[in-house]
Amino acid sequence: MGSIKKVADNIYYLRLDKVGSCSLCGQELLTYIEQLKIPTGSRLILNTSANNCFTFCDDTFLAGMINFKSIAYVVKEETATHDPWAHAMLVHHKNKNTHYCDSYDEAYNWSISQQQNDA
Repeated sequence: MGSIKKVADNIYYLRLDKVGSCSLCGQELLTYIEQLKIPTGSRLILNTSANNCFTFCDDTFLAGMINFKSIAYVVKEETATHDPWAHAMLVHHKNKNTHYCDSYDEAYNWSISQQQNDA
């Protein structure tokens, strides 16, 4: 599936690596959240990397998006065969506080700023 790791206080980074279909990452995301005891209201940096996540995304994966207070979605370039915005919009529909970023650094900085705004 990839990996999820804590990158700052209450901020987690999820990178999806070479999944055959989004259905493979559905239950695994919820398992990660439970095993790592990720508190509800944490922030997520989501990088779908080179995966062709698309509109038929697994509902279980999308349900995991509501666990997070905000999602910084790293949107890579669109190609002739892949439109990352389709998946990004699905995530946004589950979590309205989704921000689109061009890079991990931008996503990290945005997440930190959101965290500071809450303080």
